[in-house]
Amino acid sequence: MKSYSQSDLLEGLSRTGLNAGDTVLVGTRLFSLGRMREATSRQNFLDRVFACFMEVIGDEGTLVVHTYTTQTARFGKPFVWEKTPCINGMFPQYVLERSDSIRSIHPVNSFTATGANRHSICSQNSRSNYGYGSPPHRLHEAGTRLTILGLGYGSSSLMHYAETLCAVPYCYNKLLKVPVYKNGTQLGEEFTANVRYLDLEFEYDYRAVQKRLDDSGAVSSYPIGAGFIHGLSADDFCCTAFNMLCEDPFAFLRRRPDFVEGQLPYDGITVGRDGVEQGAGLSGFDFSHESDTH
Repeated sequence: MKSYSQSDLLEGLSRTGLNAGDTVLVGTRLFSLGRMREATSRQNFLDRVFACFMEVIGDEGTLVVHTYTTQTARFGKPFVWEKTPCINGMFPQYVLERSDSIRSIHPVNSFTATGANRHSICSQNSRSNYGYGSPPHRLHEAGTRLTILGLGYGSSSLMHYAETLCAVPYCYNKLLKVPVYKNGTQLGEEFTANVRYLDLEFEYDYRAVQKRLDDSGAVSSYPIGAGFIHGLSADDFCCTAFNMLCEDPFAFLRRRPDFVEGQLPYDGITVGRDGVEQGAGLSGFDFSHESDTH
């Protein structure tokens, strides 16, 4: 098994653009990098990885991870803000369990932050998973860095943020039926999630995003152990994603889904279903002087 040192990780974080005072969204698949030589246990390993990040970003920096709990919506389980474990792996769970971390309140797609700007990222968010006021929106506005360890950089939660803002037709805003508890009390607020239509068959193609990022020169990469550390700005990622979806709303997919005419979201004309009588709203208007040359 390939291995690396703690100093290798420190150097890699700096070489891929991470600096003191940065807000960083971290994506990890740490097992794919191999073994950290100094680590004596799982807990000691996670302590060392966290310490590397904090040494680079310092007291004025902020570290953010995904702490998703899709099991709540899939299996009807309640979301308990203080206790529900995340599905994103051992490092996000480690950050989630820290006493100095703050978790955003969303029953499916929460984020957890520690550091100087943790409140501005993960407190008083909107009830949407990826819309205005969500942690991804706040991360984009904050000039965040993305640091990815052991994963490709074509996939990011910011893809779904871009899909939400660009209103792609294969997703919709779902009203969630998940009980949400905080401090032992069930909250009365309702939450929404931008999700895919389950009856549409499609597959994401993360290679297309990664190629566009490669072509732009936005990504810095550093070899470590059996894999790489990748770094780029959230703004570069978002601008790339927005441009791709403006050119083609199916740019993230291998192919356009087989929409069924007459069924959502391709349900056709609305006459007779929208509460407006046929021809209503047109009488009294003279279109004879209209031109398409304005």
